[in-house]
Amino acid sequence: MKELIGFLECRNDGFISDVVKRLKEKGYKANYIQLREWKVPLHSKYKIIVDRLSFSIPILRELLKNFALDGTYIINNPFFASLTKKIAEGDPLEIISNPRWEKIEEDIGFPCIIKPYDGYAKEKVFIVKTMDELKNLYSILKTNHILLVQKYIYPSSIYRIFCFGKEKTTTIKWNPPQVTDLSEISCCLKDIESMTRLISKKLNFDFNSVEWAIDENGNPFLIDAFNDVPWVSLTELPKIYYDVILNNFIELIENKFSSVGFDISHSIDSIKLPNKPVIEKSYTAST
Repeated sequence: MKELIGFLECRNDGFISDVVKRLKEKGYKANYIQLREWKVPLHSKYKIIVDRLSFSIPILRELLKNFALDGTYIINNPFFASLTKKIAEGDPLEIISNPRWEKIEEDIGFPCIIKPYDGYAKEKVFIVKTMDELKNLYSILKTNHILLVQKYIYPSSIYRIFCFGKEKTTTIKWNPPQVTDLSEISCCLKDIESMTRLISKKLNFDFNSVEWAIDENGNPFLIDAFNDVPWVSLTELPKIYYDVILNNFIELIENKFSSVGFDISHSIDSIKLPNKPVIEKSYTAST
């Protein structure tokens, strides 16, 4: 019977270090996963794996898919994480491969944002004010990325909503994170929290964060929805919020650990691989 909780993350990540420490204090067997070589067909000794690395190392996501088929519950679902695309909704955008600059200027206008369509956080995200600047950045980035051009929203405020287990939410005023009573978005708070839960359910993400820009009229714009590895840091988050996120995330892991059975759409326990591997001596590349 699988009893281990594994974490796929760098050891210097303070948030996951706190999670592992707290789980061990509660009596759980939790450790960091060391990936060296894995015999095919793959088998997992973990009941739950918390994945915070495969977004940047594709081979790890493929390993996790195999572990899921072997009965391990993965947070977040590696099959759905592979399908998500970082395309915001609710504002004009255009994916460019062979750009028609005049149409982009007509549809999007300036200033605008250019970024990789599948980027992470704020890496390689640029605000551009002129066509010459846009063309220059496109020529620099196009070799390694499919690019997205997006209308720049002038927000009066930005909020990030963390969602746990597709139900529980924690809403934080962002840029920078700060303590607030949320009264200034009372007109749309229920709507954006409800939409965040819906997005997380549709993506089958147990842990997600969704970012909203609120304009001067109180209208919400969804600007970042697909975060299979939500950023959490005590050095930048107010401690009151860090503790809430830490506690909610640990509760999520505990709930999954104690579940009698898992959703078959996430982890398929009924699939049995042959005792004798089809490939006798095949190993994945070391990482």
